[in-house]
Amino acid sequence: MELSMKTLQAFHDIQEDLYLETCCITDMNNIRKTVKDKGRAISLPFPNIYGIAVDVKTGEICKANFIDHGPEQSLRCARHFTGTEEVLNIYDSKSNTLTIGPFNYSTSDEIGLLCGLPKEFLREHLSTSPAQEPPHFEDQVRAALLQIKDHPDPMKTVFKDGKPHCYKLENKKWKPVPNS
Repeated sequence: MELSMKTLQAFHDIQEDLYLETCCITDMNNIRKTVKDKGRAISLPFPNIYGIAVDVKTGEICKANFIDHGPEQSLRCARHFTGTEEVLNIYDSKSNTLTIGPFNYSTSDEIGLLCGLPKEFLREHLSTSPAQEPPHFEDQVRAALLQIKDHPDPMKTVFKDGKPHCYKLENKKWKPVPNS
């Protein structure tokens, strides 16, 4: 519920005119699945849809599987993984640009240990809902942990000049915008 409210607030805060016709979140997007947990079957809530696509010409909505999650995903995940709760809109649809940072995040002495732990541990202890995570969850978490380990002070090593990293979508590929 809290994440849903923050997401709706982010929609409210954008400057473009937006008319939200359908919002299928929280209980409206739940189904129950039976999964094995330590040898026994249990019923858990799962999201019915993880992502959607909208044909802007027809208004048709369908399930979507996003293969490309954009540039510097490990950096973007590190920001969230270290405790920030702010929902940001980093994509500008008018200019087709995605802007990352600059930002700082906190780290801990245990980050090196966490980077080496098995996938099962990462899923079980670093997820709020381990059974519902998509298959790439552990790899995404490990990449974020390595980002934090390798760049504990991103304002010095990632955003050296204090400027954001900007990308433009051209021919279905993200290209860095020079001097951004």
